[in-house]
Amino acid sequence: MKKLIASISLCVLAQASLAEEPKSLNLKSLTDAVSSTQESTEQASGLMSSLTEQLGISPAQAAGGTSALMALASSTLSDDNSALLKDIIPTGDSSGGLASSLMGSISSMDGVTSAFSALGLDPALVSQFTPILMSYIGSNGGGELLGQLGSIWGN
Repeated sequence: MKKLIASISLCVLAQASLAEEPKSLNLKSLTDAVSSTQESTEQASGLMSSLTEQLGISPAQAAGGTSALMALASSTLSDDNSALLKDIIPTGDSSGGLASSLMGSISSMDGVTSAFSALGLDPALVSQFTPILMSYIGSNGGGELLGQLGSIWGN
């Protein structure tokens, strides 16, 4: 969490230093950004805990499996629905993380099962992953996405 806050602070400072005219930093905007990021991180942390506890997998496997399913959904959903999904489950796309590297490379459930295998997960776990993700998405403002995600993920 400290690294996340430090990264945000550095980004804000860098952006301010690149501006044509010196501007003062807006402390409220920075505080709001950090709070929003903390809330998203805490929410996603709850999802990862659910996956690790219910499925008996590691946090890295939970994050990787989620990223694979998110990559497939993002490649299939409209831009607006994809953005809503990313608001609900932040994937770290902008930092060049795992989800970023998977985007565009997973366009079918075969790609998801291959990613699960590469993570050391039994591909059969996809059918246990998706209901947990869908429950989380539905509980966090994504009810309108559930039908589409069910079709995409085969639920």
